[in-house]
Amino acid sequence: MKIMMAIKRLEDMAGGAERVFLQIAESLSQNGYDITLLSFDRKDAESFYPAPNNLEWIKLGIGDSSKPAKSKETLGRMLSLRTQIKKTKPDLIIAFQHSMFIPLCLAKLGIQIPVIASEHIVPMHYKSKPLEYALLTLTGLMCKKITVLSDEIIKLYPKILQRRMVAIANPVITTEQKADLAGKNGSPNTLLSVGRLDPQKDQKTLISAFAQIAEEFPDWNLRIIGEGHLRPKLEQQIKDLRLSSRISLPGISKDIQSEYLKAQAFVLASTYESFGLATAEAMSTGLPVIGFADCEGTNKLINHNKTGILVDPKNRENRIEALAKELSSILSNPEKRYLFGKNGKEWIAEKFNSEKITTEWVEIIQSIDKSA
Repeated sequence: MKIMMAIKRLEDMAGGAERVFLQIAESLSQNGYDITLLSFDRKDAESFYPAPNNLEWIKLGIGDSSKPAKSKETLGRMLSLRTQIKKTKPDLIIAFQHSMFIPLCLAKLGIQIPVIASEHIVPMHYKSKPLEYALLTLTGLMCKKITVLSDEIIKLYPKILQRRMVAIANPVITTEQKADLAGKNGSPNTLLSVGRLDPQKDQKTLISAFAQIAEEFPDWNLRIIGEGHLRPKLEQQIKDLRLSSRISLPGISKDIQSEYLKAQAFVLASTYESFGLATAEAMSTGLPVIGFADCEGTNKLINHNKTGILVDPKNRENRIEALAKELSSILSNPEKRYLFGKNGKEWIAEKFNSEKITTEWVEIIQSIDKSA
């Protein structure tokens, strides 16, 4: 079976969806499917995450895919999409994220090739984007199936789309290696956070919470991996708190696994997550994890007081104090960190291993193949 897998951009994209896209493509290829990749990237682009060498990668190269497309570029991409679909003649198209499946579904009007749309964010993302949400709903009705990351997310969409939706979690790379929870003698311990520098990830709250306990834990430093438009504001916040020697913003990492393995605890202060891949990856290396109980996604991954800590802020105004209190409780208790890390690693390996998630994808593909 010939499958085209499409995503907006792979160059300089360090997000979870792009990593999962390539992981699923490789797994399906290993299961005997003929996979072709397609993106809006420039012709000489290289993927941030290594793309499988055995897979053809079609790069449309129209406009700058890192910036919002102009009307002329959007039209050009849609015409090019239509041309490539006709030329490639796939039996099925899997389009990752609304930034790809919306233009793709419109481009293939009249072409009878089934589409699986794979959405990796939650409806609250569209709160201030009603036109995008309307287009998502319209093009969603053109798809055979729409995958989202949990059953809870399905319930947030209109019932007209829910009938086409199926929950498939992200696969999490599991490893026999374990994070170095003991740390190195004489070296500071690392409290790690991973995510783009964005209001959704709320690093501002995390930095403020760490500032409240920094004096209590002089042997701990905060390391925030990621990049984004909030960098200048966060750097100024760190400077104002006089914590430049304790809090670092090193940018994105091409070897995120080594970051997890070198850390001693993990925290994510997000206000919402569709899945929480960084948290799951941290758990897969045996790191104890901390997140907010009111954060969808995070609260489905962390089993409170078993695999980590779910911080209950009581109200939005109390987030900093609540997070600081729980950070203090886990940083001061190495036995608890070891127990949470052990439990979390076992749970992730059971629930989100690549073989299990690939099997779920194969089942959906086969169901569409039989109904075609």
